[in-house]
Amino acid sequence: MLVAVVILVLSNVLVVAVVVAAARGRLAPNALAGLRIPSVMESAATWQAGHRAALPAVVVGCAVATVASVLPLVTGWTDGEAAASILAGCGALLAGTAVGGVAAHRAAGRVERDAEVAGR
Repeated sequence: MLVAVVILVLSNVLVVAVVVAAARGRLAPNALAGLRIPSVMESAATWQAGHRAALPAVVVGCAVATVASVLPLVTGWTDGEAAASILAGCGALLAGTAVGGVAAHRAAGRVERDAEVAGR
């Protein structure tokens, strides 16, 4: 169980680190890491704006997932309770990523619209 919890916690930290790096412009659009939404990958500006918009939801999702992953170790829950907690955490991570993805798509669209207006 400890190994699984460590892997989950490190995965959550990695997800947040990638989104933060992209939001700050330190991670350029690429084929491996970051939000894989076509609207976000359109340009460096949409990539950064999208990740900046997604960051709050992703952080919340990862934070809840981390707490839910560690909780069974702290409380001494049985296998069934631990599994339920970890699954709930995975659901929180999924929800945070989905909400962040919607926010990223909308932010990327605003960047594209602003660029079109400025180009006229």
